[in-house]
Amino acid sequence: MNNHSTSTGGFPHQQQAIRDRCFHPTGNFAEFKREEIEQSIPDRFEEQVRKYPNRLAIKGKNYELSYSDLNLVANRVARAVLDQRGGGEEPVALLLEQGAPLITGILGILKAGKITVPLDPSYPSGRTSYMLEDSQASLILTNKQNLSLARESAKCGIKLLNIDDLDVNLSIRDPGLSISPDNLAYILYTSGSTGLPKGVTQNHRNLLHQIMIYTNTLHICAEDRLTLLTSVTGQAMNTIFDALLNGAALYPLNVREEGVHPLADLLIQQEMTIYFSGSPLFRRFIDTLTGGEEFSKLRVVRLASQTVFKSDVDLYKKHFSPDCVFVNGLSSGETGKVRIYYVDKDTEITTSTVPVGFPVDDKDVRLVDDEGNDVGFNQVGEIEVRSPYLRLGYWGKPELTQETFRSDPGGGNQRIYRMGDMGRMLPNGCLELLGRKDFQVKIRGYRVEIAEVETALLELTSIKEAVVLAREDTAGEQRLVAYLVPATEPAPSIEEVRNFLRKKLPDHMVPSQYLFLNALPLLPNGKLDRRALPAPDQGRPQLETHFDRPRTPMEEVLAGIWADVLGIDRVGIHDDFLDLGGDSLMAGAMLVHLEGTFGKDLPLAILVRASTVEQLANVLRHERWSAPQSLIAIQAQGSKPPFFCVHGAGGHVLGFKALARHLGNEQPFYGLEAPGRDGEQRPLKRVEDLAARYIEEIRGQQPEGPYYLGGLSMGGTVAFEMAQQLRKQGQEVGLVVLLDSTTPMNVRKNGWHPVQRFVRISRRVAHYSRNLLQLGPRQQIRYVKESVKARIHPYSVIRQENSRAKSRYVPNRYQGPITLLWAKERPVGSTDRRLGWRDLATGGLDVRAVPGDHLSMMTEPHVRVLAQELQACLNAAQKGGTAGTT
Repeated sequence: MNNHSTSTGGFPHQQQAIRDRCFHPTGNFAEFKREEIEQSIPDRFEEQVRKYPNRLAIKGKNYELSYSDLNLVANRVARAVLDQRGGGEEPVALLLEQGAPLITGILGILKAGKITVPLDPSYPSGRTSYMLEDSQASLILTNKQNLSLARESAKCGIKLLNIDDLDVNLSIRDPGLSISPDNLAYILYTSGSTGLPKGVTQNHRNLLHQIMIYTNTLHICAEDRLTLLTSVTGQAMNTIFDALLNGAALYPLNVREEGVHPLADLLIQQEMTIYFSGSPLFRRFIDTLTGGEEFSKLRVVRLASQTVFKSDVDLYKKHFSPDCVFVNGLSSGETGKVRIYYVDKDTEITTSTVPVGFPVDDKDVRLVDDEGNDVGFNQVGEIEVRSPYLRLGYWGKPELTQETFRSDPGGGNQRIYRMGDMGRMLPNGCLELLGRKDFQVKIRGYRVEIAEVETALLELTSIKEAVVLAREDTAGEQRLVAYLVPATEPAPSIEEVRNFLRKKLPDHMVPSQYLFLNALPLLPNGKLDRRALPAPDQGRPQLETHFDRPRTPMEEVLAGIWADVLGIDRVGIHDDFLDLGGDSLMAGAMLVHLEGTFGKDLPLAILVRASTVEQLANVLRHERWSAPQSLIAIQAQGSKPPFFCVHGAGGHVLGFKALARHLGNEQPFYGLEAPGRDGEQRPLKRVEDLAARYIEEIRGQQPEGPYYLGGLSMGGTVAFEMAQQLRKQGQEVGLVVLLDSTTPMNVRKNGWHPVQRFVRISRRVAHYSRNLLQLGPRQQIRYVKESVKARIHPYSVIRQENSRAKSRYVPNRYQGPITLLWAKERPVGSTDRRLGWRDLATGGLDVRAVPGDHLSMMTEPHVRVLAQELQACLNAAQKGGTAGTT
């Protein structure tokens, strides 16, 4: 799929209409033409000086400079740099605070034909020293305010130039150097995956192309007044030149030192027309408003750097005039602006996040899978950008540059960059941003996209901001921790938040811990500072349940076991296991502790009925826990005929919850759990016996057919046998659906060949070896212990018995159709084990491919598609039709 604007039809009429309103009401907008990028930054700036010598260029708290004044100061800086270093293209560092000193320093270095390397005075000296050494800068531009820091950071051989002490005899005329558009304009350092900053490089042409995009999409003109709220970042560089290369005025405000409270007065008193900041800073600014402010001249509110939410648009609609347009988009340090989306007071945002929108000039966006193949509309893929105007690469890292910025395979002048962001393209060409690919984490073996959890949290009106991190607990396991800024007083309870998420997300995506903060920590550039988020303590969470101490020796022991497993300091007897941050993995560990302490095997499902220490103590006091039924109501409500689904080899039905949820509230869903998981019963050893027991239980729930049956993995074989037995009993079977079930072994002529057995064992050894190599020594020991324990645990015995039961099963032909939902992703070298079902289904085999592999097909996001296919099969069967064939 080509996601370029030519394939999507460009901007829809509604977007174009809002865009056309982005004009200064009294300004004289002049289009930034493409041919104008074939020059240098100083050339374009000096053209504005000639046009508007007396127009205001910069205004700060205690100063203001016209274009002529700014040019004269920048020329003196350029002459001083040339006197120090002579001609030639080389890096020159700036260690200056935000405002006029920084801007004159940038212009002076560029006028001297040098490469700008901005450094933030707020950074630790060690980080600054690294940037200086990596950039190979031989000169630091600084002032009296930052002179001592510059001396501390500079290594031997790096000269300092104090712009507060420039020679008064330096010429103030333009240097008049011939600077090629191909010359480097800057090196901007960003965080690197190795833990060390990396310098992103850009030349004059590409930077001017970026200014061209902003100028033309926002219609920036000489009458505009722009905020500058960030320090030395790519955003700041763009904002500086958005203004100064168009004759507009720039108003710096150091919110790090002065806070956001002066911002409203600045916008009103100075009649600002364009507001630009990151979305977290925008929310903090809105918090300072009373609702009575009138920003009559503000025509654009543009956000960047973080995901923008529907709640942000609601704030814009509440506080700004109908003449003001809200602008979202997508950009990165390596690509510049690639998408833009316009919002006005009539725009309806139907999702929790605001789309990043539609194409900008010369930036071709595609969505690709892990192999680089285009994905279709409404499918999730990684965002890939193709353009001749990407950043040039990483300073001093040619291998990384070549690996990251790939050449156009078609031989053109475009280069290709994968952003690491995940997105979804709508059929109208609008792009939705779905979070970072590298923010995906593994929780209990499931891949979790952090952004999805954060989005769900922000659907709560009582939550203003939310960030989720994966942190390692004391046992070395990854746990999700949610950091929340409440929107209400008092803040919502943890139980309220967790219960809300349980209705939205699978269990493994619900955070274990929740921390409420007054505000999220920000970096100097306005982005979220994830490293500054506090580590959760080991205290008991703040629950609505009153803390009651254990009253008996048994409750004391149980509370101690729970506290140890959950990694908290104390547990009350009325505290719910899940509210304390427990999950199924912790529950399994807790049951192992109980077995060793009390000599009592208990089923995992016991926590549904006894989820507090008091309740569990009452259970343990009984001499015998009655064996539960195999039939478990996962979704009991609904007007449709029930669907009965048999467990996989592991015997449990926990994995069916997500599937049942996506089938909807009108479809009853019952799971069949293997006997023996309660620690009291013995596992059944024949498929026929399992089928007979399950039929007895489902007929207790539904005495007469038609029956709609399914089974996961080996459970498909059991469901197949259930259908056989039900037909012999004279009952109607409406549907048999096999969820990635391979053919019973006895259908294959020779069973398992010895070579196949060897391959199977080798794969298992390789699996354990790969896992061990990814762990540290402490985790390796724990992994081996738990693996050995798992092999002798009753649950593992059930898996082994179920596998043996399937291997011994000799099926007969079934006088009806079978539907097989088959996972697309198969292990390399695996054989096709579907086709044996064709010989068994005299009514035909309907095979439907679903995304994911044998495990991931049951988890988000693949389970949604699985549910859609299953729903189609159920709908067709319940209407008396067929599920269809593929």
